[in-house]
Amino acid sequence: MWKVLFLLLPRLLPRPRPLKPPPAWVREAPFLHTPLCLDLPYYPARGEGGVVLIPWDRYAEEAEELLEGL
Repeated sequence: MWKVLFLLLPRLLPRPRPLKPPPAWVREAPFLHTPLCLDLPYYPARGEGGVVLIPWDRYAEEAEELLEGL
């Protein structure tokens, strides 16, 4: 009986997984800079290098609506 339990126990315990970096879509991509377009409104935000202009798009509108609802 102990031999069977000894053989099954390692399979029942969770295996530690190696730490992997996050997927590519959440990593910072400093080489991606979109040119400023005068057709879009922008809002200033604090960035690592100072003030950054972020385009005001549909995603920003949805985020603001969610934050106002909190």
